[in-house]
Amino acid sequence: MRFSFNEDQWLLAETVREVLDKTCPPDAVRAAARADASARPGPAWRALADVGLLGAHLPEERGGLGLTPLDTVLAYEETGWFAVPGPLVETAVAAPLLVPAEHHERIAEGTLIVSARPAGSPYLPDADLAGLVVAGATVAPRESVTLTPRASVDATRRLFTDDLPAPNESAPHTGSIPADGGPAGEAAGSAAFERAALATAAQLVGLGRRLREEAVGYARQRRQFGKVIGSFQAVKHRLADVAVALEFAAPLVYRAAYSATHDAPTARRDVSAAKTAASRAAHLAARTALQVHGAIGYTDELHLGLWLNRVVALRAAWGDDGPHRARLRAALLDGPGPQPPASRDPVPTEPVPEEDRMTITLASDVGGTFTDVVLTGADGRIRVAKTLTTPDDPADGLMRGVEQVLAASGTAPGEVGRFVHATTLATNVILERTGVPVAFVTTEGFRSMLALGRQARVEEERYDLAYEQPDPPVPLTRTFAVPERIAANGAVLTPLDEDAAARVADEIAALGSPPSRSACSTPTSTPRTRNASRRSSPPASRTACPSSCRPPCGRSSASTSARRPR
Repeated sequence: MRFSFNEDQWLLAETVREVLDKTCPPDAVRAAARADASARPGPAWRALADVGLLGAHLPEERGGLGLTPLDTVLAYEETGWFAVPGPLVETAVAAPLLVPAEHHERIAEGTLIVSARPAGSPYLPDADLAGLVVAGATVAPRESVTLTPRASVDATRRLFTDDLPAPNESAPHTGSIPADGGPAGEAAGSAAFERAALATAAQLVGLGRRLREEAVGYARQRRQFGKVIGSFQAVKHRLADVAVALEFAAPLVYRAAYSATHDAPTARRDVSAAKTAASRAAHLAARTALQVHGAIGYTDELHLGLWLNRVVALRAAWGDDGPHRARLRAALLDGPGPQPPASRDPVPTEPVPEEDRMTITLASDVGGTFTDVVLTGADGRIRVAKTLTTPDDPADGLMRGVEQVLAASGTAPGEVGRFVHATTLATNVILERTGVPVAFVTTEGFRSMLALGRQARVEEERYDLAYEQPDPPVPLTRTFAVPERIAANGAVLTPLDEDAAARVADEIAALGSPPSRSACSTPTSTPRTRNASRRSSPPASRTACPSSCRPPCGRSSASTSARRPR
């Protein structure tokens, strides 16, 4: 199957790009951020009305073009590229499905602006410009609504809260997703949400591409150490990561547009995949562009901040990453969460045969935040549940997950033949250094493995020249090695030397508890500040370790010589 846009779809996008290139330069966007409501959203709004984008999703008999999301997705990428001010998605995409038909012609003409928010979200974008305000399924004239300005990271996208009633809404949450089905008003709100989230994802792709181009252009001009910074490998790698992320996100947006146009059963899943991927790619582009530009990227001397702020604003618009990822997970894994009834497995009316009981396996992994439970049924199908870990008693969260997978598969507890359990709680305690002292025993030749790190850094520090390697979770003074070796396939290459293991056990028992931090080291909050304190400590302080310190902590020459050899 070969998928590509047709000539009319490309032509609409090119037309939008041409008119915005003339009416929406960065200076015009910056001016919109400073202007009052009478001067916003600016000439770009009028131009988009003239080319038909504001009425693209309205039927022709109401002054529109009768186009589909697939017809306009490229055009909305262009509006993201230029960071068009004003509630464009709310007016041109969501409003046609939410406001009464008598207002449609004014929307297509560009004389009526609509500010809309999904049910559960507290913020109305650019509501001071609107003639109509839509909150969930409620439509009201702006004059009848009390608007309260709220802080916004993007001065070209001002936020307001309203006093409209919120029937059947949950507690306000910026990223909430409306429920499916229900009355016609709720169904229209759900459809509007999907279309608006899709258009916002397309805008995020356009924003990411603009930021990538700005960063590449600056990297080709800025010189450091006698060379353009674009020739440095670290800069190339970061820009390449952005290009890859955008090239992977764009097809997901196009697929979502195709699904929405053809009412595919996977449309909701595809929209969530598109919004999540586009948000992450644009966010990566924003971070990289700012890092390439350096501190000047924050200033008004460059226009970079216009696109940076818009990315942050649109990531939270029409569902942030959290609920979209949750919906995507539920659709892919058939786990807990709202699912169409047809996707649920019927509960068997007969018990599982005796010969099949041992094939039913239940497995769990209790983590620091979530508990995952997996059930492999007698039919070979896998059911998955994810619950919040309950720190006071991890068994509570585990049992909730077990109950969910058993109910989803129609399996009785007695029919489970095997239960496999794992947890990272102990590992977390070691990594966070909040538990009792531990020792580390490993294969001979790998004693320094935890100290080496193997470039295991977070992304923000990967290219930080001042990066300080944190202390290993277990110091070398409590790390031991024994002769043994196991191949990747589980075969024993070198049998365990049990005598050596017994000697190591005796050494560990003789260590006891390490000295208190207050007696032998400077209390600090982070590995970086600990390293800094070590560099700044006078040489005399290294002889301050009391002779009673056991095992040696390494702060005196005597204790240093007593360390085990590598």
